[in-house]
Amino acid sequence: MYFYLDESGDFRVPTDGRQHAVGIVLGVVIPDETQPDVFRRFSRFTRSLPAGAFSGGEPKGRLLDAASRRDFAELIAVDKSILVCPIMLDLTLLGRRSEVDVRSSVVCRLNEWASVCKHQSMREELELLARQFRNLSTEQALRLATWARCILRCIQHSVISHCGEEYHASWSRPHFEIDLVQIRKGSREERVFETMLLAWLAGWSVNTPLITLEEIHTSEHPFIQLYGLHEGIDVAKLVRGNVRFVSSRDSLGVQIADMGATIVSEAVRGLTIAEDLENYGRMMSQSIGRPLEATGLFSLVEPSWEDIEDWSRRYYGIAEVIDTIRQRR
Repeated sequence: MYFYLDESGDFRVPTDGRQHAVGIVLGVVIPDETQPDVFRRFSRFTRSLPAGAFSGGEPKGRLLDAASRRDFAELIAVDKSILVCPIMLDLTLLGRRSEVDVRSSVVCRLNEWASVCKHQSMREELELLARQFRNLSTEQALRLATWARCILRCIQHSVISHCGEEYHASWSRPHFEIDLVQIRKGSREERVFETMLLAWLAGWSVNTPLITLEEIHTSEHPFIQLYGLHEGIDVAKLVRGNVRFVSSRDSLGVQIADMGATIVSEAVRGLTIAEDLENYGRMMSQSIGRPLEATGLFSLVEPSWEDIEDWSRRYYGIAEVIDTIRQRR
């Protein structure tokens, strides 16, 4: 199973709590069995793009014109094997909570874990990780958390969408590719993410266990045989050693994720026209969950009732269009 991730935006928390801001990471899941055909159709699509859609010979989502965005959204919508999983970190709410320090809360938790470690080597590793995480900028910390959240969501939804026998073989070979554009290869940010990803997945999986289908995910199902535990699913086994940061120039899957992230961005940032919402709805027509849940909206702080009402207002359009196009199809 192939998981490709790209982002849109800089994850900068607004100082004005009234400013609408969102950090976007989009994941695309493609099974081994259908990937060659998906890539053939995507390559045919990119060959039809105008010259202005390329930068340095590479197609870029931000350079697509209106017609190309519509064609891309339809390319995704017609293939039931492709799963699109966006995650949207609402930065407006963080901007209103000036007392929230994302880095300090993570560092505090890491040091707490280190203090109860029996083995010195593990204690030293956690203390080093805490120091490394403290040295990240707020934007870097938020980006890493959103990447991790997107990976978990991709896994959660793919377990349901790709449970059929035709996809059994794909689960023995999970691959995760993340666009390298925002970090240097081998940088502190990359090293920290490799470790923090496992910690975040373990913590989030406790509160939100991976859902399986009882009548399908039996003890004979390859996914359960590979990753099943008595108490649930071994999410860490799925990702450990399988995550790579790559240049989008070398990954058609990341290029697809880049264009998908652009479609989401056009639908949720600033003034949005009807055509951008339609493109978003087409691309998301096979997503999982109720419309607002399907958007992938989340926050790193507990929202109040007033915050939830604000979310409903600011994100109403994208939830509504998912529902509308689902019914239409």
